[in-house]
Amino acid sequence: MAEAQSFRFRFEAAPVKMLYGNVITPKVSDYGGGRKSDPHFEVQAGLGKDHAELKALKGVMAACAKAKFGSTEGVSFPLKDGTVIADKAKARGKNRERCRDLLVLKASSAAEYPPALAYVANGVGVDVEDSMRAQAAGKFYPGVDMSIEITFKAYDGNGGNIPPSVVAYLSNVVSTGRGEKLGGGASSRHAGFIKNVGIVSEDDPTAEDIEADIPI
Repeated sequence: MAEAQSFRFRFEAAPVKMLYGNVITPKVSDYGGGRKSDPHFEVQAGLGKDHAELKALKGVMAACAKAKFGSTEGVSFPLKDGTVIADKAKARGKNRERCRDLLVLKASSAAEYPPALAYVANGVGVDVEDSMRAQAAGKFYPGVDMSIEITFKAYDGNGGNIPPSVVAYLSNVVSTGRGEKLGGGASSRHAGFIKNVGIVSEDDPTAEDIEADIPI
């Protein structure tokens, strides 16, 4: 197999919506059965099937897969069908309705590589210094419209339950400060301070969900 190459992509023409995310402190995902992830930062972004940059996004993911494997056949991608995710969650008695009718892009980074953060205030971009991450938590809430920069890299499967995959690493997150907060509660202007203590989270709605893969 060819050596994996890195492919970078940034949403610029239109924002995506934060469906789930922790960009302030790392979390540990509980996959059940005693399986847990390493501490990491993560965003699960929702975008419509008519999103202005969807074609370009799929093109970059396809290029990443072809550079490693020669084709996209049999490759798992980090872009999933949100309706499949919602339906499977409902069958398990869980609520993932915020994913329905959307495509869900999952991007993460290891705890030692926190994504760079920024937000828009009065039309001006404000960089979030490391010492101010906690104070800026209210800018990065579920439902906010954002731009993210990600790096794609392809990895071999294990010949069993893990297929060849393209993985998205989270580099930058820019909050627009706009968008209705998901899950009830205050609107974005009054979201307040969102606590994210980075302990064990609920199960990951996209974890190992190969059936939710979309054609690339």
